[in-house]
Amino acid sequence: MSRGKTAIAGLVLAVVAALAVMFGDALGLDLDATIFVGAACGAILGLVPDRGPFARLGGFLIGFVLTFAAYGLRAAILPDSASGRAVAIFLLLILVMAVSALSGGRLPLWSFMVGIAAAAGTYETTFTISPADFLSQAPTAAVNGLLATSIGFAATVWLGSMVEEERESEREMVSTQSASLDSLMTPKSEA
Repeated sequence: MSRGKTAIAGLVLAVVAALAVMFGDALGLDLDATIFVGAACGAILGLVPDRGPFARLGGFLIGFVLTFAAYGLRAAILPDSASGRAVAIFLLLILVMAVSALSGGRLPLWSFMVGIAAAAGTYETTFTISPADFLSQAPTAAVNGLLATSIGFAATVWLGSMVEEERESEREMVSTQSASLDSLMTPKSEA
């Protein structure tokens, strides 16, 4: 991947993120609280060339939604203590690992984890301040988190295939170099 394409993607991401914060404020969206984590998570989803974009997004969305479900469980049933948080994270991680395994690897586990990170990064502080307001605050946090993540993803997804092609080219070069070294190291039989 050329440095120019990387620079362009970075510039596009920076401009779109800044515009989203500016115009989001006018629309009543609190994107300045979520843009850093959301745009970074979206960029990871866009750049990592593991599976197709829809598989990466599928894992992300499942992780994101299940994280908010874990917050709901914490707000409704679990005690606001270390043991309650431990049960919630245990159940969440078991669920995403099970869904990833059931998908036969079509939905990469790492994309679920990016979804968890995006949801927790955009909502944990708000939840900690007021767990009782889960029903009124979680939808806004989820929309803001998804919007911020989509900005990072949209700005970088087109680079994912270039990264994959570059890695394939590197593997071929290493394989060719290795074969050349092997032929140099192999003693020639005398005739």
